[in-house]
Amino acid sequence: MSTDPPTLYGVGLGPGDPELVTRRAEEVIRSVPVVMVPFVGASSRAARVVRELDPEAVIVGYPAPMTRDEREREKAYREAARIAEELLEEHGRVAVCNLGDITLYSTFWHLVDRLRLDVRVSLVPGVPAGLLCAARVERPLVMGDERLLVCTREPPERLLDGVGAVILYKPTERGIRLLLERGFRVYLCRSLGFPEEEVRRVREPERPGYLCTVIALREGEG
Repeated sequence: MSTDPPTLYGVGLGPGDPELVTRRAEEVIRSVPVVMVPFVGASSRAARVVRELDPEAVIVGYPAPMTRDEREREKAYREAARIAEELLEEHGRVAVCNLGDITLYSTFWHLVDRLRLDVRVSLVPGVPAGLLCAARVERPLVMGDERLLVCTREPPERLLDGVGAVILYKPTERGIRLLLERGFRVYLCRSLGFPEEEVRRVREPERPGYLCTVIALREGEG
């Protein structure tokens, strides 16, 4: 009987287009007995991608509430860890799949940090949404010695000096306003990789909504 710890795979699915999922990610999804995906409310875009890659995949959802309430978040993450532990003890190998890259603002790590089980973690990177935004706009983010700032919600104003481009995840209206005021050319990318995808330049501050990423280029670069 093997004494090796169970393996938990963290798999990045990319922005949401199954064609942009890596071959390694698809290989892991097809090989494991069960796949875990985050659910927001009653739906999961990650589940849709997994099902495209493997119609026979056994998918188990875990809660990922879109809230800044620390108590609610903690309750959800502990429940996710409990589900993962039960599946790992039963199957030995489990893949947790998130949109984007598994190391970039991924709920996967909240789950891992709360595991009480000794596991081996294996990571499979994915295409980050910010890079697909740049590809859709058909402009480079940075070149040469230019600097790139990656952050959430609102960019720290003190860090914008000398920055060539910004990737803003979970953007706010205030964050968009700040980038416009600082002379950036701002692009809003919504539901990347899904049928309802929208990519457009923003000239006035607006409330972005769910599943949005912003990229901002110095004026004259895009």
